[in-house]
Amino acid sequence: ADTEIADHLKELAKYTFLTNSDAHSLPKIGREYNIIELEKANFKEILLALQRKEGRKIYANYGLDPKLGKYHRTFCEICNYTATSNPPVYQCEKCGSDKIVKGVFDRIVEIGDYQQSVSPSHRPPYYHQVPLEF
Repeated sequence: ADTEIADHLKELAKYTFLTNSDAHSLPKIGREYNIIELEKANFKEILLALQRKEGRKIYANYGLDPKLGKYHRTFCEICNYTATSNPPVYQCEKCGSDKIVKGVFDRIVEIGDYQQSVSPSHRPPYYHQVPLEF
């Protein structure tokens, strides 16, 4: 998860975030990944890292800047316009249609507990990067 966006929700504060690729196509594999501090490469160690126990932890997350993703802002299904006004958006600002696909950012602004991201001290950083194929 992108830390800056997800940490608007108070209920997520206790969780360790991971960022992983969805393997829907070969060129997309590995575009999002984690650095995890482990003693050995096994599931027990990964669980310890997720629980932040015995010195294990998720050190960092790497992935696409969500602003570059197609689901970041609200999208109109009628005129194919992507919202640019202040979120949340409930209808298309171009054609006025209510046939929209609500963007992740618009939804977070709508339901978020905080106006600014509030990250707990255990939260690993999320580094934005652009994959070779975009």
